[in-house]
Amino acid sequence: MSSTSASTTPDPSEGNGSGTVPESVRVPTPPWWHSAPRLKAAQLSAIAATLPEIPAGFGKPCKDRSAWEADDLQKSLASFVSIARQLQQQPFPAWSDAAYLEFSTSGRREKGAEMMRARRSLLMPLVVAECLENQGQFVPMIHRVLTELAGDPTWIPAPHDVNLTSFSRKAYWVELLSARCGHEIAQSLYLLGDKIDPEVRSQAIHALEERIFAPVRKSLQADGKDSGWLTAHHNWNAVCLAGVTGAAVTVLPDRHERAAFVAAAVEYSKNYISGFPEDGYCVEGTGYWNYGFSNYCTLREQIWQATGGKTDLFADPKVREIALYGPRIQWINGTTPAFGDCGPDVKVSQHLAAYCGAVLGLGAVSETPAIRRDTLFAVCMDAFDHSARHPLQASDHPSAIGDHTYFDKAMVLVCRATGEGRLFASIKAGGNGDHSHNDIGSFSIAVGEATLVGDPGGPRYYRKETFTDQRYDSKLLNSYGHPVPLVGGTLQSEANKTQAIVIGTRFDESVHEIEIDMKPAYALGELSALIRSFTYERVGPGRIVLRDFVRFSTPQNFEVALPTCALWRNLGNGTIEFFSRECRLQARIECTEPFEINSEEIRDYGIELSRVAIRLKTPVETASLTITFEAAE
Repeated sequence: MSSTSASTTPDPSEGNGSGTVPESVRVPTPPWWHSAPRLKAAQLSAIAATLPEIPAGFGKPCKDRSAWEADDLQKSLASFVSIARQLQQQPFPAWSDAAYLEFSTSGRREKGAEMMRARRSLLMPLVVAECLENQGQFVPMIHRVLTELAGDPTWIPAPHDVNLTSFSRKAYWVELLSARCGHEIAQSLYLLGDKIDPEVRSQAIHALEERIFAPVRKSLQADGKDSGWLTAHHNWNAVCLAGVTGAAVTVLPDRHERAAFVAAAVEYSKNYISGFPEDGYCVEGTGYWNYGFSNYCTLREQIWQATGGKTDLFADPKVREIALYGPRIQWINGTTPAFGDCGPDVKVSQHLAAYCGAVLGLGAVSETPAIRRDTLFAVCMDAFDHSARHPLQASDHPSAIGDHTYFDKAMVLVCRATGEGRLFASIKAGGNGDHSHNDIGSFSIAVGEATLVGDPGGPRYYRKETFTDQRYDSKLLNSYGHPVPLVGGTLQSEANKTQAIVIGTRFDESVHEIEIDMKPAYALGELSALIRSFTYERVGPGRIVLRDFVRFSTPQNFEVALPTCALWRNLGNGTIEFFSRECRLQARIECTEPFEINSEEIRDYGIELSRVAIRLKTPVETASLTITFEAAE
């Protein structure tokens, strides 16, 4: 994904110099894939015919000095050398049982996560620095890191090991971080080749076998049993497949076994794609599109390179719609509405948008950014030749990036300012699934790049109860903390178990409008009707009109929340101002019934917000509430 180039195209035939393979890694007879129900002999044979005899990872091995000594590569990665030298002077981060077990006792994951991260993160700068310098100065510490990781009780973080099964070494399975760790170790072995001591290599390979390959083989033979991510329709599927498949094609010596792992990835990654509606909307939110779909792209690139372009996960036309989610969901410069578990500061990944834009010929994407520095395999994928270095011409199909996007299957509208306009806005009637909040009818409004009112976004961290039946006890995750009505004291039902109805839409040059029947979101028998309309008007700097109409069979309380993570003040006369240092947004309120404005401070999951509420003073049978939002000078 970088314009930085190395000298030559990937040559998967270059090996890792691993020498003999430990007995534990040798493929049994008959091979295990014969009993994997979804792996077909013809497909495996076809894939095997396209794979090199010797496994290879991303980029060029360290022994290819012409590649690693290229001036542009040396300049782009030079900072890794100074980082590696600093690491050599620091105490080695020790494994801590106490830090790991804190989650089991208190539900806090931070100490254990940081302890494991500190150990895993050593590999990338040390290995890159050794490949750049080629003096052997970093090899002793690399040996120690590999030996320590191979000897760690587990690569699985405590929140994913609630029964401490892997911590006690009783059984291993693959999940998000263990898959990533396995891929990092495999990439390290590939790059350094015979620089790695045979005993250290053997320990690392044994750990990969025990913790990555063996559990997944067993699951594939049982069609996904014990590895639920194989059949999952969310980010776990893409992330775990990318790590496992990346490790397999990088170090497994048997070409036919590598073909089996590739075939499994091709087959089971369909589950991830099926988790998106046909319009490509990511129900998990922008942050999880960045995470899950970038791993899907890594998986795609690894398979594409390993098979010489003969197997391409992007061949599915639906992938194009998913790739366009990033450009379509954003307002400006990567900013997006923070729906669901998307963090409030998350932006669309420009790396991901650039990669997809080049490979799929989407057009209207940013320039290729600098080399990523989050994982060793990402560094090597970006720094060396890859498919996005050879972009397609923009396709004949329009990319649909204009003044608005309407995801018609997810029922999510995105409005963008043009000309002198300054307002950006989004509203959702649906688009719920994994990582959802109870947020039917939720919206966000930004002035420029600053979101001033609306959906506060998702947690900055997760707790023990986040993904349990206590999830919606949180005011951040249930509808109370969202810009939706509180109806007769009743919160919304679980959004992924209900379905709002879009009554109508209107999109023309000056007005974008959506009307939503929100009644299905509330399990309140006295509620006869609840209609929300959201109108984006292109007049001057922009204007947004929100209208809620409610009718009950008996008088009930009614209020509408306007959450904000910005500052706010009541200007009187039914006007509220939301503001930051750079911009202001005024909300003018009109209602058929008397109302009052109050607020509550909410602190939850690391998010601080003010829940400003427009509350009717007395129970009503019917009411109409209109809020007009305009950017203030």
